[in-house]
Amino acid sequence: MKNGSGKHKFSPSLDGRLEARQVLSAAGTVAVAQVAGTDGQPVQTIDTRTYNNILVNVHKAVVQYGRSDGGPAAVDRAAMQIARQLDRVPFATEQGLTAEVADAIQFYQPNEFRQLYQDIHATTVDFLRGRAVDGDVLVMKSRQHASTDSDFFGPHAREGMTFPFPSVLWNPAATTTPPRIPTFSTRTYNSILVNVHKATTQFGQSAGTQADYDRAASLIGRQINLIPYANSRGLTAEVVDAIQFYQPSEAEILYGDVRATASAYIRDLATAREIHVMRPPGLINFSDTDILAPPDSRAFNQTVLR
Repeated sequence: MKNGSGKHKFSPSLDGRLEARQVLSAAGTVAVAQVAGTDGQPVQTIDTRTYNNILVNVHKAVVQYGRSDGGPAAVDRAAMQIARQLDRVPFATEQGLTAEVADAIQFYQPNEFRQLYQDIHATTVDFLRGRAVDGDVLVMKSRQHASTDSDFFGPHAREGMTFPFPSVLWNPAATTTPPRIPTFSTRTYNSILVNVHKATTQFGQSAGTQADYDRAASLIGRQINLIPYANSRGLTAEVVDAIQFYQPSEAEILYGDVRATASAYIRDLATAREIHVMRPPGLINFSDTDILAPPDSRAFNQTVLR
């Protein structure tokens, strides 16, 4: 999404910016399917009709914001309306998607409402695909056709994934079982870094009060949690606890240390075959080399998608 300086930098498509930067109505709510996920809990489902309805309502809120004066009241109203929609996405509340998107809106001017919508859309797709690859969410094709169906179905959708899609994506009646090894894309990694850098820059411009430290820890921790197993294995806690030992004048050093720690953690997971690192087709980020091994190396569990 966008960084605090107003510069657009990215990836993911989240353009990478939403994750700061990094989808109410007749469609209904998310249903819970009685199917066990990888952690033994029920798998949640979302159908393409609900998904499209979420995006339609997000678009309405963003267009309304684009017509506003961009003041605090307008930002708060847009954040509330968009958050209400994203809360309908499985795990969006628990895993930080809603908060991530809502926090990013302040960095967009009203005349950037189109870019804001695109970033929210792309961020939500990336999030849902990740949960589906983990086996936590089933995305099902509704009978009604919507333009956003192509986010998950059809040849274009297949290009962005590391496994084949059945004709109806993980419908309980389908025979294809999602792989249990999580996929982690370079686009997501770059988005995390962009938002961590934004948070450390804000910290560097602060007075270094306890509130400033707490805010930096919250923003950075939310990004690190997007890395597979980061919360359960202590990476997030390690990074957050270390922030107190940096002064605001050391913000760039803090960013470099967070980046080095995160990349080493991801490489270790990939080498152990606990995650699969992939690069989306045609997308090259400055940070790819952090977690992608040289082309001839077999050190990492990775794929550069064609």
